[in-house]
Amino acid sequence: MRPIGTRRGNPIVRRIIEQGQRRRLYYALSPDEAQVRGDESDPRALRWTREFFERLRSVLVPRMAVTESIEGGELRYFGAEGMQLWALHREHELVVAYDHGDTQSEIRERARRWIACLSTHTAPGPASRHWGHPVYGARVDAATQELDVVWATSGEWCRFALSEAPMARLWALPPHWPQQEMAGA
Repeated sequence: MRPIGTRRGNPIVRRIIEQGQRRRLYYALSPDEAQVRGDESDPRALRWTREFFERLRSVLVPRMAVTESIEGGELRYFGAEGMQLWALHREHELVVAYDHGDTQSEIRERARRWIACLSTHTAPGPASRHWGHPVYGARVDAATQELDVVWATSGEWCRFALSEAPMARLWALPPHWPQQEMAGA
């Protein structure tokens, strides 16, 4: 007799389906078309525009220290008392993520996963050990020059990026990394 209920079927296939459902749920939290093309007077609508993307690239990214090159781009870090951020900056792509105790190998792997998400237009899952804590991912289509915001979540990072008074960077690498990792980076 076949089992009924939620435990029916192949467990591997069931896991893949559940993961897809979680990703769609997280993608639903991304900016929708109404927010992106919304009223210009609404400050929330401005966060997901091409101007916001360019501002991040021209203001936030230069404040960050380059930690290494990865797949045609730069992995950058900003460390201060109240704000620790990672940014993956490539010619037409930008990912911003919070730092939550990532090791050097973990952040490299996560950056590769973020690149894959941008290329497939798939939002990463919610904050986890697998995905890290990405809060913004966008790319500009090289052919049409249109911005594609793949995922975005507002928060403290957004206020930090839009602030006129920049916060001073204290660390060029995460302070929780061991000294030998910092010396090798």
